[in-house]
Amino acid sequence: MDIISTYCIFKTIVKLNKNDMVVTRKIQLLIGDYDKTNKTYSVSEKNDDVYKYTWKELNKLNYNSFIVANKTTTELYKNTNALSENFVDNKENKRDNAYRIGLKIVEELKLDFEGYKEILNCVCRNASQKLKNDRKEIRSGKRTLANYKIGNPIPFQSQNKPFVKQNSDYYITLFKLHFKLHFGRDGSNNRHVIEQIEKNNYKFCDSSIQIKNGKIFLLLAVQMPDKNILFDKNICLGVDLGMSVPAYLALNSNPKYRKSLGSFNDYTKRRLSIQNAYERSQRSDVGFNGKGRKQKNKKIERLSSAEKNYCRTYEHRITKMVIDEALKYNAGTIKLENLKGYNKPFGKRNWGYHEYQTKIQQKAQKYGIDVVFVDPRNTSKTCSTCGCVNEDLDCLNKNKQMNKKREWVCKNCSTTLQRDWNAAYNIANSTKYLEK
Repeated sequence: MDIISTYCIFKTIVKLNKNDMVVTRKIQLLIGDYDKTNKTYSVSEKNDDVYKYTWKELNKLNYNSFIVANKTTTELYKNTNALSENFVDNKENKRDNAYRIGLKIVEELKLDFEGYKEILNCVCRNASQKLKNDRKEIRSGKRTLANYKIGNPIPFQSQNKPFVKQNSDYYITLFKLHFKLHFGRDGSNNRHVIEQIEKNNYKFCDSSIQIKNGKIFLLLAVQMPDKNILFDKNICLGVDLGMSVPAYLALNSNPKYRKSLGSFNDYTKRRLSIQNAYERSQRSDVGFNGKGRKQKNKKIERLSSAEKNYCRTYEHRITKMVIDEALKYNAGTIKLENLKGYNKPFGKRNWGYHEYQTKIQQKAQKYGIDVVFVDPRNTSKTCSTCGCVNEDLDCLNKNKQMNKKREWVCKNCSTTLQRDWNAAYNIANSTKYLEK
């Protein structure tokens, strides 16, 4: 089977306890050197031999990992047992089979993995794990085999005491190469995370190195202890996700509480402007004999990254505000709608509800807040006062001003309701639980 259309990156595989929280921190690395005589570290200059050697080794590992990951995925799929239940359940067989295939590929293609067997093991293991996770969807035809791209992170296993402190700087040695951790402004407080790892308060997990735009980044996976805060599980925060308002909040314990987070103009219009620029760049002509193609592709990649980064940042900001509200009101449960199957074309392209829900779950787990999913049917149409289901909300809007405020009047009890708050309040009080 050809490997087409589905792209993915290497992800660390960590076995965790139920309440463990693993976060990934992105830290820039500067190429360093180690003086064995004085036992000191330093930063290498660009024209230094150590600097050139380090980049040569990283580019070689990057390319070789890309080849092995794709070939291993294909060979595992060809194996008749690769997608069977017996193969997946037998962890030792799965690990040995993937690594054995990887060694065979390295020998056939004469790839240079000398001294980097640990990386080869991680690459093969992650490829096998990805195939296992996608097994059911591949069988049903909903997903193709994963296709790994050049530039994906290079995975490596966790180490004991990986960081060395020299004065106020931290250094790390990976693949027999030395790097200095560059924190910059440190808005994410990464230095504190490194200090906690040194004090054994946090656990260093399987991580990876990424090369992007001529820079080297450490994608550091850290297992943090669960923050034990006593919450009232009976206080539920209902979150109504939508396009007009990214997130609208309501509490089951306080009908007067209502809060909207974000707006359509902030999120969608900015995203659409980037998409339009992307489409214009795709339609632009390339000169005679293909001249200008490289510059055109650079612009397209830059716009694609700009849209992804903007969406990711906006989603993190909104979901953090949701968790902050839950902490403020001591809400031990967050309720979300199970929106699986939502397939409106515009919304599916420009509204990533799944990303919002995933980020809320990850952030809530850090504090021990439960996240449950409820039935989304009629949450907006059901009057939160009398329980009457109003089928056509547009007909219940008395004037244009109410339409702008997204309000409607219940035909049974004549209560004026704000549409988003009404849905969030019904979600907060719903007991129709569903699995995601």
